[in-house]
Amino acid sequence: PSSPPSSPSSSSSPSLLEPNFVEVLEETIGGALLEKHLRQEDDSLASLSLIDLGVDSMAVGRLSRALKDRFDITISPKELSGKPNLSSIQELIKRRLKGEELKEPLQETVIVWEKEVMEGFHLIEKSYDQMKESFSPFSSPTSASSNEVVLLTGCTGFLGAFLLAELLSNRHSHVNNCKIICMARAESDSAAYERIKDNLIFYHLWEEDWEEA
Repeated sequence: PSSPPSSPSSSSSPSLLEPNFVEVLEETIGGALLEKHLRQEDDSLASLSLIDLGVDSMAVGRLSRALKDRFDITISPKELSGKPNLSSIQELIKRRLKGEELKEPLQETVIVWEKEVMEGFHLIEKSYDQMKESFSPFSSPTSASSNEVVLLTGCTGFLGAFLLAELLSNRHSHVNNCKIICMARAESDSAAYERIKDNLIFYHLWEEDWEEA
């Protein structure tokens, strides 16, 4: 079994992340930005938040479960998301291992999936009944070549990377030199561009001639 994160010694920097915590991060959240910092051995990784790393709610859930499996501690996804950076998450893990910060017993939420699914189906049926009167077929199909702007969300994730690569590969032949707008969380336009580019590189999709696209 893996050992828990050890308390930093007096000779170590509190900003550095413990190797076993980094292993959990790699196994559960991954991503191009995390891999880039690890390759560069960049100490600033500890100051980044889960949002900075482009982590979605499903990955936070996996991280919560992995901490339970590896260290036998319970830290909810909400607690993890509320921490400002990875260093503070690591400190929370250490305190939780010592039995601290347990002001009230945690209650496990039991979800009856069959009930949830059936309620979802009923909601979809109701919504469809309300909207179907407004549905009408297109008089003529819309050609992709007529699009002037494409707005792409989720382009720092797995699916978004492949969609963006497909758009960039075909933008001259099929999309008539359309403008592609990508939405990404970042402090600046240049930082957003680097996040998107790093993600394409991570999945081996990046083409050098896209630099000026």
